[in-house]
Amino acid sequence: MIQVDSDTIGNAALIKAWIAAMEGAFRDTAEGKVEVPNRFHIDRGENTFLLMPCFGEKYFSTKLVVEGDTRFFKSVGMAAFDLYGAQLVYENLS
Repeated sequence: MIQVDSDTIGNAALIKAWIAAMEGAFRDTAEGKVEVPNRFHIDRGENTFLLMPCFGEKYFSTKLVVEGDTRFFKSVGMAAFDLYGAQLVYENLS
């Protein structure tokens, strides 16, 4: 697995390239080339969990987002923010 932080993403391309990629993603979704099901949303007290799948021709992905209590992250010495996210991308082999 490759882990990429926000600095790496920010330095990977110029802002114009990121905008073009986003426009392409919206266009592919509108043209039915990408399937984006409704996100899965769970609220548990002060915590929220989001699971957002997406299926394309070459790849499929899942975005995971957790918002809420950060005591666990503080307890293991991690920076404590109110929002954590991960994007998992897989090659579509079928």
